Amino acid sequence: MKKLVLMVLVMAVALLGIAGAEQAQDAAGWLSGRSFEFSSGVGAWATEITFAEDGAFTGVFHDSEMGEDGEGYPNGTVYICRFHGQLSGAEQVDSVTWRLTVTALEAEEAVDAETIEDGIRYVTAEPYGLAEGDTILLMMAGTPVEGQPEDFYFWTHLMETDPEAAVLPWAVLWNETESTGFVETPAAE
Repeated sequence: MKKLVLMVLVMAVALLGIAGAEQAQDAAGWLSGRSFEFSSGVGAWATEITFAEDGAFTGVFHDSEMGEDGEGYPNGTVYICRFHGQLSGAEQVDSVTWRLTVTALEAEEAVDAETIEDGIRYVTAEPYGLAEGDTILLMMAGTPVEGQPEDFYFWTHLMETDPEAAVLPWAVLWNETESTGFVETPAAE
């Protein structure tokens, strides 16, 4: 009898492991081909990320400071960072939310490198809005918003679009570590 109970427990743990791996694949698979943007909605800056398979992503941060000019760059300065990274370890929190971790994040150019083109100074920056080790919640459209921090309403743009919303109208990547929100952007037609 003890052997039977032990065998059933081993099989149950194995099945849970398979189910967990499938849920992680579901979250990464759902992200594949989707894009998200982190911005205040005002100003000339944003961080945009686009997902490939298995949680891998590429992104770009840009911040235009057209009043930040000087000799050789009368048209201002643009801070920019092209980067790539990986979200891993998807853990299903509930039916519409997964928790993932930024397990890799790397800029594609050296930080603080400067070039001047067409009267604009380009300065390589770091990625903005996420860092390696950050915990990210993938929240699907329909996720209840009650109880979220005030920053959540600002970064997900609910303050300006629908401050009384009971659920998210779009998917969000909420960075729990940095309290920043990336909103899903429509697919290009």
